[in-house]
Amino acid sequence: SFHRLQRCQCCRHLCERKDEADIFFLMDASGSIVDEDFSVMKKFIIEFIHAFNIGPKHIRMGLVKYSDDPVLEFDLAAYSDARKLERAVEYTEHIRGRTFTGKALSKMGDLFVSRRQNVPTYLIVITDGKSDESDPVRIPAEKLRAQGIKIYAIGVKDSNEAELVEIAGDPKRTFQVTNFDALKSIKEDVIRDICIPDGKDSLSRQNCEEADVVFLLDRSSSITPENYTIMLNFTKELVKTLDVRKDFIRVGCAQFASAPHHEFYLSDYTEKKDVMSRIDRLSYIGGNTYLGEALKHIKDYFDASHGSRRSVGIPQNLVLISDGDSHDDVEEAADSLRALGIVVFAIAVGDVHDLQLLQIAGTPERLFTVQNFKVVKKLINHQVSIPTFFNRALLQAFTKTFETQSKANVKVRMTAPQNP
Repeated sequence: SFHRLQRCQCCRHLCERKDEADIFFLMDASGSIVDEDFSVMKKFIIEFIHAFNIGPKHIRMGLVKYSDDPVLEFDLAAYSDARKLERAVEYTEHIRGRTFTGKALSKMGDLFVSRRQNVPTYLIVITDGKSDESDPVRIPAEKLRAQGIKIYAIGVKDSNEAELVEIAGDPKRTFQVTNFDALKSIKEDVIRDICIPDGKDSLSRQNCEEADVVFLLDRSSSITPENYTIMLNFTKELVKTLDVRKDFIRVGCAQFASAPHHEFYLSDYTEKKDVMSRIDRLSYIGGNTYLGEALKHIKDYFDASHGSRRSVGIPQNLVLISDGDSHDDVEEAADSLRALGIVVFAIAVGDVHDLQLLQIAGTPERLFTVQNFKVVKKLINHQVSIPTFFNRALLQAFTKTFETQSKANVKVRMTAPQNP
């Protein structure tokens, strides 16, 4: 199901600063989309409405659905307040049929004639499949972009990456997710890009995120003291890029070997310097690797009594960094965490057990394996900004590391796919 996330005051402020924009949504309503997923798409659009100051002199939105033919639900001037706009989206019906994205894009040129002069114009396309072979998308998309319309292409499930790039004209404005529920994970990406265009105000981008992040660090005997220090430095580099504050990013940490060991909860520190100082004081102990017990232990860190904001919809993230094969079962404990809505990232270093780490992460998109800790150190060269983008940013860093190390003839195993 689609969980409505609480939006931070900072993000609302940034979007309210964008006084004017005309935004059209073009949503796939073909037969390959089941009714439940069509409802998720509508909720995704409603989340956009909540982020902006809707009004005839501010942000205007329109909606077109399509399958064999495009159907206008409402144009840019139809609704002047958010409540009416939201209701119109809710009443949009699923039409089914085949997927003719090119024909729908051609229709959008006529609909954008109602846009205001000298006002930024956007088209957000959401589709779950490739357009019919007789219906290319490149030319109609190019015509729209030539009119100054910035296009975002969001692909779900069996969408075609090359076609998404043809639609958007820029890979940076294309997004792919494996299922419709995952649309929520890229919502903030698109909203932020519209509110802060062309890479401007990058500090505001970084400071516009709420999340709870818990690190679970391996300190077993298979990690040398030198590598343990590198792991802590890597953890600090990730924390350094986060806006650690009570109302924005909260950080917690635990370690494990033969048994889990508490370090600090999400509620313990509200300033980045204190988190960094506390990480400096973490100690190495050695012992066997019992990941299953550690995962059971870490579940308590995502409780409201220890500072978690899971109950109010703040994204929950667990970052596991380990180099060892667990001596106990991990699957049940990992499933229990993900059932709570906790996103688990597994950063594996050394000679690792890929299957168990995949069971922990739940998907290859959040599993990263490298050959040794020195390669992990290279990852910090890429600025991982905020947890919402953690998967993409870390994968980009991983790719960069892979290319660098390949030139040095160092083998790096890459488990995660190229496009999260």
